[in-house]
Amino acid sequence: MAPKINNPHPQPSFGLKFYEGYKHKERPAAIVIGDKEIKIKKIIWQKRVRDYTSGTQREIFLCETENGRLKLTIFANGKFIVEFLE
Repeated sequence: MAPKINNPHPQPSFGLKFYEGYKHKERPAAIVIGDKEIKIKKIIWQKRVRDYTSGTQREIFLCETENGRLKLTIFANGKFIVEFLE
């Protein structure tokens, strides 16, 4: 049995919360980092983009939060990228 190692710097968990309606997950409502939640106040711009080489889709959102603006890219497999803008 392998010994249990206590990590002094645990990695925070990341996730997204969505407003859900009749179309399932309609738009992002908040980004969750560890125990902190960054609420999305407004969607400024959004676009659905298709990668023509792989055929996969992703959605790109430019969002306003209480901490400023961010760009959120959500891939079809559920993975996402958050870019904090100035």
